[in-house]
Amino acid sequence: MLKTYRVTYLFVALTMLSLHARAQTVILKPTGSASGSYSVDLIGSFNQWEMTPNSKMQWNDSTKTYHYSIPKSPKPTLFNVYKQGDWQNPLATEYGKPYTCGYFADTENDSSLTLDFHGWTKDKAITAPDTLVGKLITLNDFPMKSLERSGDIYIYLPNSYLHQPNRAYPVVYMLDGQNLFTEALSYSYEWQVDETLTATKLDIIVVGIANGAERWKEYNPWDSVNYMGKSIQGTGNKTIQFIQQELKPYIDKNYRTRTEAENTALIGSSLGGLMALYAGIEHSDTFGKVAAFSPSFSFTTFDAQTSLDPAKSNLISAAKQTKPNKDKNKIYFDVGEVEYGSFDLLDTLYDSFVTAGYSPAQLKMVKDTKGRHCELDWAQRLPVALNWLFKP
Repeated sequence: MLKTYRVTYLFVALTMLSLHARAQTVILKPTGSASGSYSVDLIGSFNQWEMTPNSKMQWNDSTKTYHYSIPKSPKPTLFNVYKQGDWQNPLATEYGKPYTCGYFADTENDSSLTLDFHGWTKDKAITAPDTLVGKLITLNDFPMKSLERSGDIYIYLPNSYLHQPNRAYPVVYMLDGQNLFTEALSYSYEWQVDETLTATKLDIIVVGIANGAERWKEYNPWDSVNYMGKSIQGTGNKTIQFIQQELKPYIDKNYRTRTEAENTALIGSSLGGLMALYAGIEHSDTFGKVAAFSPSFSFTTFDAQTSLDPAKSNLISAAKQTKPNKDKNKIYFDVGEVEYGSFDLLDTLYDSFVTAGYSPAQLKMVKDTKGRHCELDWAQRLPVALNWLFKP
């Protein structure tokens, strides 16, 4: 009997060890004479995105490759790699831009993943093509008095605009405007707004507002902290003021627009998503429709230790106190599970809007189990948001 117990215990122990040892080995084979002479960090959701001695990929001189084993996890594991501990120097895209989306690891099975190598961001020239579909008008250095600077504005007109001279159109204002229409302008990847409008056959004017050097402040409606614990004095109210008092009057004067709140939308992602929610809460008389993609929940408190605590969130507090117009207001918001580890904050935000009096018909919450914090994934969800906001 004792022997049977020992055999059973040994079998269970070996099984548990095998399960624990399951991992995906990530392989990177860079080119160039400097390969192997520099460090490469692999960080992700499994190690809290922290660069430490344990995040270094190991160099194999015989195969001329870096490799790293990611441990087993019951949840999707997202990671990215950086050269010499530099957050500004991840792997480059095929166009020489920073690849910010990250990679998913298969940690449920013993396997290997070889990453495509197009160079490092700081070592590669940008060669992005112009992928624009349709007509785009650019207003360079548009004056922004409320923000005490100037910036570029991109105006996308639907195909029917030139052929139907008596028709007026809804307007969507979108933040981070340089990332919307073409790879030639975008920081990493583009939203493919032009392709989406063509595919969905939505006749709307889209006005893209390029961000400035102080995006952290201008896209932040409240005083808060960033993910590094740095205090930020938000000036997001000035950004909304610019759109309301300067940009919207210009667009309404020079283009055939439907000026009512129910035909005016604000859309943004990350901090821009936070701004869209703020506009929908505090300025619904102007922005009757808003869409927030992966809003930066962690920028809604003034305490780094409670940045994800709904009870300490300025956003959640404001959502509970808003007064919706049940005939005009619609709010779309989404997030990827891998961004925060769960959908708890999204659920709390939805419940807060319901508490304030929003009906389910006025709210659309999208949970993307593998949604990443980047333009590639936001572009995939954009048709859902636009169709819901503008189609009956």
